Amino acid sequence: MPNFHGDVSHRMGQTLFFAAVGSGLGVLAWGQYSSPALALLLPLLWVMAPGRMQAFVLTLTYHLAVVRFLPPYAGTWFESLAVGIFIWLGLGILSALAWTLFWPSRKRPWMTPVAVFLALLVTIVSPVALVMPGHPIMGLGFLWQAGGWVAVTAFLLLTPTLAYALVHKVPPVIRKTPGVQWVALLLLATVVGLGGKKLDGDDATRGRVAGRIGTVHTQWGGFPTDDTESVQRVMKMGTMVASLAGGSDGFDTVIFPETIIGRYEPGIHAIIKKEILSSSAITGQTVIMGAEIETDAGRFQNAAIIFRPDGSSSYISARQTTPVANWRPWDSKAHYPADWLGTSTANVQRGVRARIMLCSEEYMPIMHLLSEAREEQQMVIAMANRWASHNDLSTTVQSGHTEGMALLFGRNWLRAENKPKK
Repeated sequence: MPNFHGDVSHRMGQTLFFAAVGSGLGVLAWGQYSSPALALLLPLLWVMAPGRMQAFVLTLTYHLAVVRFLPPYAGTWFESLAVGIFIWLGLGILSALAWTLFWPSRKRPWMTPVAVFLALLVTIVSPVALVMPGHPIMGLGFLWQAGGWVAVTAFLLLTPTLAYALVHKVPPVIRKTPGVQWVALLLLATVVGLGGKKLDGDDATRGRVAGRIGTVHTQWGGFPTDDTESVQRVMKMGTMVASLAGGSDGFDTVIFPETIIGRYEPGIHAIIKKEILSSSAITGQTVIMGAEIETDAGRFQNAAIIFRPDGSSSYISARQTTPVANWRPWDSKAHYPADWLGTSTANVQRGVRARIMLCSEEYMPIMHLLSEAREEQQMVIAMANRWASHNDLSTTVQSGHTEGMALLFGRNWLRAENKPKK
């Protein structure tokens, strides 16, 4: 007679075990002094799950752990902790469902590598990339620096191969030994963890300077409440730009955070010209600042505006803004349209072209890969605004995604960020 209670207890134990493994991996891969290369183990752990439920729980807890700072962050943005928790859980569930959809059973061994390949590919290029933090490919650059497209190809081919070997090709005599596959995974994790570059959340110079190009971090809080605050910010920026000009340690290009001046309008342009551009034209500095641009009624762009010393200017728009917060196709009053194939690079200094990543684009490997495939560039610039988060972990994790993709293609990377007011 089947032992129903024993079977349920066993499955529950397995589920709890994979929940612990998933959350542990998320914490160890993404955080201060962590090793993002460990994220490469996620597909191997996922394929080791004994059932679809365990595969779902593993990926759910992993993605929730990666952005464990999100509930209060989103809660502050939407002025409701309950909404923040709901968004955090929704993000985790959608991410886990994308993986679980492809989880292969053990009945057809040939399906294992196919399923792993499809899961990796779909979670990179499909709309689920909008909400998935900590994709394994984001950790690849920490293990294989400057590997470029060779590394990407190897990742997409070797991961399914390793998964197949781990599940189906371990010699039967060894496979019957309890826990042997987990020992193999633990050894692999040790090698990857020790061999990969670490995140250093305490390094104040991390992503701040590359040659004569530098970023300014601010603590000015949320979107300017009125024109007066926007003007005050521009005046402060003018002082900063002037102080960073010339000398052996000066900046020829100064980069400010996302939406730092609020809405870009004719009135604010006159102030920018007076306080910043009149002097930067003399010092020969390029100034990049984040702003919101209204293109049509109820349609906005989150943009990086580039002012050059010769008087020319251009801007790069976010190709994908944050769902619900900004990307709202259902809202006729405040929607930021997406354009994944839009231009993402601009000249930021003579002989230097950079791809500019805005806000949540940092989390999306497809945004980085499309830029690398379609446009010439020498460096990566990220512009962020985390005024709603008082937890520095959010900076470490988000910037770690950009750092990983920059390392993967051998690019210098810079990041300008605005934090909550003191």
